[in-house]
Amino acid sequence: MNGAIEVTYLEGGARYFNIWIPKLGRKYQDYVYPKDTSTLLGDLGLDRNITADLSNQTVTRWRYLPDLYEISVFATAEKQIWYVHVSTSRIYE
Repeated sequence: MNGAIEVTYLEGGARYFNIWIPKLGRKYQDYVYPKDTSTLLGDLGLDRNITADLSNQTVTRWRYLPDLYEISVFATAEKQIWYVHVSTSRIYE
């Protein structure tokens, strides 16, 4: 996928994922932060209506999702969605 997704394996499993949104394709290059973060969650197969635990000018973060520990969506200085960081377990925090 042209480097769009990076997976970090620790202790025999995939523990971290970075998804570089601009590398995913044209559709995602127009996603604006923070307006389109819920749309992006839906695109990733997650509940679009979940409430963020943290949201500011540079990051929106959700914790304790089903089967995931944390998802963070990061913005560029131009207010585009830059990348998503996913952590599968609290022990790798």
